[in-house]
Amino acid sequence: MFDFDFVIPAHSLNIVYILLLYLPACLVCYRKLIPRLSLAAQRLLSGMLLAQALAIAVAILLPAADLWHWLWDLNREFNISSTLASTQLALVACLALAAAWLFRSRAGLRSLYLCALGLVFLFMAADEYYALHEEFLHWKRYYVAVGAALALATLVLALRSPRPARAWHVCFLIGLALAGGGAVFYEFLAVGDVDLGILRLEGSLDFSLWEEITEFLGVWLALLAAAGQFCEALPAPKAHFARLLYALPLVWLAPLYANAQLPYLELRFLAQPAAVEFERNVQLRGYRIDSSEAEAIHLRLYTASKRGRYSGLGYTLSLVDADSGETVASQRTRAAAHNRYWMLRPGASPIYPQSLTLAVPDGARENGAHWIVLALWREDGAGFARQKALASDQPLLDDARVILGELGGSAAASLDPPPARQ
Repeated sequence: MFDFDFVIPAHSLNIVYILLLYLPACLVCYRKLIPRLSLAAQRLLSGMLLAQALAIAVAILLPAADLWHWLWDLNREFNISSTLASTQLALVACLALAAAWLFRSRAGLRSLYLCALGLVFLFMAADEYYALHEEFLHWKRYYVAVGAALALATLVLALRSPRPARAWHVCFLIGLALAGGGAVFYEFLAVGDVDLGILRLEGSLDFSLWEEITEFLGVWLALLAAAGQFCEALPAPKAHFARLLYALPLVWLAPLYANAQLPYLELRFLAQPAAVEFERNVQLRGYRIDSSEAEAIHLRLYTASKRGRYSGLGYTLSLVDADSGETVASQRTRAAAHNRYWMLRPGASPIYPQSLTLAVPDGARENGAHWIVLALWREDGAGFARQKALASDQPLLDDARVILGELGGSAAASLDPPPARQ
């Protein structure tokens, strides 16, 4: 019937979604709930909301090809957006735990609930930044179970609470539904073209972006609920409590930053320095070998790389007979993604520490000298592509294998490091 269609940029739909999500929530909250908070809590909530708006706006408006887009990308870790999300989860935990302590003598059940809520959100804050869930095989099941338990406990407590306090429980339930339910729902929607009838979509919708935005609002509502509980427990805070609220984000950011310095301190004081450059700008900055155990060799590596080039990387640690050149033992290990300690280092190559262990065959220590050899590789389809060493201050066994040490004998010690090759 119609021989034409309307073109709608996918970018515009993202903005429409944000407005439809945030405007009703903010209007209701700022009319009904925010005025019930102390002035300091109001400023804290408004500051977090403005920080969210800034992060979302920059992430959407900054072109993906821009060099600085990664720093604001809502779907990445260890950038401004993930740091903000982690900080807001930590604020929920801090306010819930503070309210639990204040309620401890006059509302035991409520205090116990808030304490459990605070501990859960404290773990979630750490998980948001360090991706701790990658260590658990069925982490989604655990998250769903914990979320359901929190929702049930909140609902039970809401039914037992007086009407003024019930609003905070309802706010938390809505926030939990948005943060958890939104993540589950959008996970089943693919990134791609969407059929809108006579409306033609220009570009593709990235539903993972909608997921992150929905989670942002859900966490903010949970923060509002926790702030409401805290202000109800302490209706007339003194001036130093107000200053403490303003300092809470820094209280969380300080240990994140301190932890981010650990690999650099290890590299400086505990490792043997190295300067080996592999393909795709991956560099070995240092290592530490412990071969004192008869059964195994323990190697601690410190690799520098851009995050995008670190993904898919792997290491092979081998023990090679110095006389015959044969490999007598070998262990292949993927680069551990959870070893990302770095924090907001734009333009820098962060240090990724990694521990490798290689079992020593029986009799190897007594059968002449053996070289401890390291090689880097990447998954390439069904196989593995070796990463060539472009320059090295360590001896090279070939163009991709670096000799880091020796087990017995003195053959490796007699090797002169080759000149750096550019």
